[in-house]
Amino acid sequence: SKLIDEDTQSFNEFMKALKMPNDTFKQITERQQAMADATLYSIKVPYKTAVLSLDAMKELEFLVGNGNQNAITDIGVGTLMLCTGLEGAILNVKANLMRLENKDLAKKYADSGAEMLE
Repeated sequence: SKLIDEDTQSFNEFMKALKMPNDTFKQITERQQAMADATLYSIKVPYKTAVLSLDAMKELEFLVGNGNQNAITDIGVGTLMLCTGLEGAILNVKANLMRLENKDLAKKYADSGAEMLE
């Protein structure tokens, strides 16, 4: 729920930055900085979701071997849901990387996301 709220906030921050005035050099500079900050925020939030999804999947491995075998299908469904959450989060990261001006940082997020999906 916290990350859902943060995702909404990151979108709102970007939309707010887009609406900033850009008539003077100072306004343009401030708007560009606000958009850059909002872009990075919109990458960090789904990235956190991806990390948490991956961490949770690692915990499921323990349940498969040690949990109630009558609940094995529930564990399977949970795994599928976490995989979907991970993939969706990485898709959001990738979509937002296009706007990131720091290409080295963009590559780090892209590489890390690809590694998570392996």
